[in-house]
Amino acid sequence: MVRLLTFVFAFLPAYLLACTINGVQFSNQFEAGRLASCEADTDNQFILHFTPEDTPINPSPWFYFSAQSPQERTIRVSLDFGEFSPRYLPKISHDKQTWTPIAFDSDGNTMQVTISVGKAPVYVAAQPPLLNEDYHRWLTKVGKRLNTKVMVMGQSLDKRPIYGLIHSGSSKQWLVVLGRQHPPELTGAQALLAFVDELSNRTSLSTTFLSRFNLLIVPALNVDGMAKGNWRHSDGHIDLNRDWHNLTQPETQLVDDYLTNIVKKGGNIAMALDFHSTFYDVFYTIPQEADCTPSTLVNDWLSQLKEQTQRIFDLIIKPGNEAGSGVFKQYIADKFHAHGVTYEVGDTTPGHKIDYIAHKAARTLMETLLSFPDDAYLTSQNNQKQAEQ
Repeated sequence: MVRLLTFVFAFLPAYLLACTINGVQFSNQFEAGRLASCEADTDNQFILHFTPEDTPINPSPWFYFSAQSPQERTIRVSLDFGEFSPRYLPKISHDKQTWTPIAFDSDGNTMQVTISVGKAPVYVAAQPPLLNEDYHRWLTKVGKRLNTKVMVMGQSLDKRPIYGLIHSGSSKQWLVVLGRQHPPELTGAQALLAFVDELSNRTSLSTTFLSRFNLLIVPALNVDGMAKGNWRHSDGHIDLNRDWHNLTQPETQLVDDYLTNIVKKGGNIAMALDFHSTFYDVFYTIPQEADCTPSTLVNDWLSQLKEQTQRIFDLIIKPGNEAGSGVFKQYIADKFHAHGVTYEVGDTTPGHKIDYIAHKAARTLMETLLSFPDDAYLTSQNNQKQAEQ
């Protein structure tokens, strides 16, 4: 048996790790796990090291590990991020389903937590993980409401399926929703789920909306990075949200192929959103004076959202227009002359607030999109010219 286990572990991918030290086993041998190495400080104090997949990198230090011991004991664990500052506050779980915040301290580029361990593993993570199989289950529920099926849009560089959903009818107008270009950005992922749930809930508003607008939803693009617990990049060592100008990666290429084919068949990309997380809630937009149609669309939408949420939500808008920058919203503007919006959610924004704002954002966006006549959006002829450039 010992030889068999040694043989199996010898062929584990290099990013997977299990280490037993002073009677405690630490491991990242599960999807989205992240742990680089471990060492003992004293009998009940340990140092765990976390490193990014590449350098240089826009740092989002992701950590996700388990700890267990043959005897119940309380241990002190220091999380060391090397040259990078911590970003996410630790959460703990005993079943990888229910997560609660855990008390911590910090000192420079380290965080310290105290946890009780025993025979059953306890899990500590930067954010409650949301895996590709979770997206598939959720999309299946959305598909039932929309009477459509989950699709495999394509494959990642490491041959993982990238799931998506298309709801289309006789309309030429398309709303595009994209998420998880950066693996650790889980608050943005939660907002995307709530946003799409509102679009698909078959209220009188959403029913009217879906009669005039088609949907393309790709909720998790960087599935390799998600599976491997990457801080930022794809398996191709690329920040996908900087690849939309060059389109070097299969993940960005497959979305571009779908959007380009929509336009070639006579459709219009009316608007696109991609969901992210950062240090606070903010909407990155294309300026009204840019060559996007209708010019006031996003300002009208966010003005309505602000009016309805201003007592509890500090809505921050940051317009920017940098042609060829490689970010998704700019790609939508450059190629399709349509508005792209980066919907950013704060890392520590409470979950109930995330859901509330996302539902409000979806309702007000549907109302705003419906307020314009079809001829206010790009014609398929002009849209197609941009797609072919």
